[in-house]
Amino acid sequence: MPHGLPSMDALRLYLCEHLKVDSKAESDAWSLVKSDLAKGDHLEEALKDKNLPDTLLTKIVALTWQCVNCKDKSLLDVAASNGNKFPLGRLLLRMFNSTHSKIHVVTTNYDRVTEYACNSVGILFQTGFTPGYVQKWESTGQVGFIHNRKASRVVKIWKVHGSLD
Repeated sequence: MPHGLPSMDALRLYLCEHLKVDSKAESDAWSLVKSDLAKGDHLEEALKDKNLPDTLLTKIVALTWQCVNCKDKSLLDVAASNGNKFPLGRLLLRMFNSTHSKIHVVTTNYDRVTEYACNSVGILFQTGFTPGYVQKWESTGQVGFIHNRKASRVVKIWKVHGSLD
């Protein structure tokens, strides 16, 4: 939030303002989701146990991405021009003033703040996928990086609700 990314409340407002339904099935399902959002449920909770048409779910995912990505792109501009804006990066760097070679960060956020924070201080990170252009899920944590025949220090970022990536 200190970086201007949308809160769950801002996401709720964005979805309610921008989501357009195209059928009665979408309208009925969206009414149930909106009702739960209005009660204060976060998005994942509001979607839970509902039989949503695939078309509606696709719209919700796309709008969520648009809402968060717009602000995230602005934050990328900040990261590219002045990496010192990330206190989290400085914290992670200090955490490596130990014998640990891995730090695990678990986040419920879709944004890339942790990735930008790592970049701002020159720390390698992984987001659960093997690196490269053809990636695959690597949940075991066994993929490692070697630098001068020594395991590189890496921040492993676990995004339990998904990622803009």
